[in-house]
Amino acid sequence: MEDVPKLYTVYKTVVAMLLARNYIPSSETATNFEEFKTIFAGQPREKLSILGPKKDNPTDSIFVFFCDEMRVGCKQVPLCS
Repeated sequence: MEDVPKLYTVYKTVVAMLLARNYIPSSETATNFEEFKTIFAGQPREKLSILGPKKDNPTDSIFVFFCDEMRVGCKQVPLCS
């Protein structure tokens, strides 16, 4: 993975946003930079994906993914039903 510190900052921000909106991020979330490097270094960005159900309604969930493309458009966004 290139630019690991920047990806960690984005990842940490996403997890904080999910928690603030009452989502429960997937169990494999890194708590600090060293743990992040251990879990995700050398992995494709798709391994950073987070699936989180809502605390008060587990059937309502959110999926966050990190695309390998530098520019993201509608073509890269998966459709979920």
